[in-house]
This record gives sequence, structure tokens and C-alpha cells, in this order.
Amino acid sequence: MFYLPIELREPKELVTPKGPNFSKAKWASVNFGGTIVRLRLPKHKPPHSDLEQTHLKGEIKLDSKNSYMEANPTGHWQHCHALVRDWRFCGPWFTGAIARVHFALSANKCQLQDKSETLFQPSVFEREIDYLLTERYADEKFRGASDWQAPLNWQAHQNLPVFSTSYDIAKTNTGGGGDVQKRVAFPILNNCIVTLHFSHRRPWPGNMEDVNAIIDRSTMEELSWDIINSLQVELSEEAQQQLAEAQRKYPDEKLSEHRQPLKWTTPEDDELNARYKANPHLF
Repeated sequence: MFYLPIELREPKELVTPKGPNFSKAKWASVNFGGTIVRLRLPKHKPPHSDLEQTHLKGEIKLDSKNSYMEANPTGHWQHCHALVRDWRFCGPWFTGAIARVHFALSANKCQLQDKSETLFQPSVFEREIDYLLTERYADEKFRGASDWQAPLNWQAHQNLPVFSTSYDIAKTNTGGGGDVQKRVAFPILNNCIVTLHFSHRRPWPGNMEDVNAIIDRSTMEELSWDIINSLQVELSEEAQQQLAEAQRKYPDEKLSEHRQPLKWTTPEDDELNARYKANPHLF
């Protein structure tokens, strides 16, 4: 069924919004310092015309300060958004664009304190993923409970020339809202990773349970995995050398097969949240 972005009424029961047709997706590529990342992406179709797409052409110099964003909200990390697109997801007739998937393909460079360390070492890679998550999400709390949970649905993958992982970041019922974020990450240099970031946005009132009861996220998840499964990576000569050196030094190290969400609350937070749950009328 073909849905249109015309909003005249609100859905009253569970609906599954329709997004772009992946069978029409075309190949796009980015050159990260000689490492080529290719993937299939649908045409940019945002819910609002002011949401522009980005696609940096030519080689991105990973050792140049000019390649990265000036604002650096995550400590010793710098970020370069090389490819950005948005896709609207429309509900049944006359409910309009009720959801949106925001996509960003980025290079992320860090300054490791120990110069002998490498992101090609799985334990260092996982530590830095935790750091990025903590810097971004740990401080968002309500009545002592974290607004976000991550990493969820952690999976290790071996389908690329280098190890990679996928995981989710989701709003908690306490935090409210129906946002879910999916990421894929893999190293391309000793101090640099590439991430695919998908933000599943459902602007509906209530907590995650409320939103899930009205807007089914399965089609957004399907599009994300179609894109992820199309991913191809061709490592630069420098990346291949650094990967081989790490494999020589750490031959038995592998990514964790499963991981639990990080705990971002203190004992004081937990006590506050317990008091809130016992007597919400007092807050």
C-alpha cells in the first residue's frame, strides 16, 4: 500500500508506517583516508524540506583538523559526518509522516592516552565505545533513573575485513519517548573508527510502551538492516598494516559476543529513584 505524507488525523491504533523502497536504493561511497566504505542508500526523503543531506566527495584527510567538527562534546574524540540522509515514514491515509529515520555515516578520531594502544585491539575498541556512550548519554536522568539504556542487542560481526559491532541505544520508560538509535562501528586506523548511526524517531507523546502501542518500528528496523547488510569496506594499505600488527600482538582477543547495558546511576541516584517509585506524589 502506498502512503502519503498528508496529515489530517491521528492514528488511534497500532500502525506500521511505510518508508522508502530499498529495492531502488543506489550505491554511495566515502573515502576515509584511503579506506573506501560503500553501501546502498535510498534517495533522501525527509519529512521536512529544511533537513538537508550531506555527502562529502573526494578523500577525507583523517589527520587534518579541518576534517572534523569544531564542537567536540565527547572529550578526546572528534567527529566528521561524511554522509547524512533522512527518510520519512508515513502512516495510513491522512495520518502523514508519523516517523523518521535519520542516518549518518561518520569518521570518529580519538587521542588515546597510551600511544601504544590501538582500536584494532578488541578490548580497547570496546572501552572506547563505552566511553562514547557514557559521555553522550550518562548524564540524562529523571528522578535518579537513566533516560537511556545502552548498549542493547550487542552483536559482534565478522563479515568485513575488520571486526565490527552493532548495538542499540533506547529511551527507557522513565525517560519517555519512543526514540531508538542503532549503530554499527568498526576501526579503520589505530585511532579512528567509522560509525553508521540510525536514529528511529517517533514523535508521539508518552513513554516507550505508549509509543510502541501506536507506531510499529519494524519497517524502520528493516530499512536499517538492509543498509547495514549492504555495507562493503576496502581498507587502505595503512589500515591493513595496522590491523595485521594488532592481530600479531593480540591473536586471541575477540569482541564480546554479548554485553549488558552500562550502569550510569550512583547509589544516591538509585536511592532517589526508589523513593520516587514508592511515593511519586511527593515529587
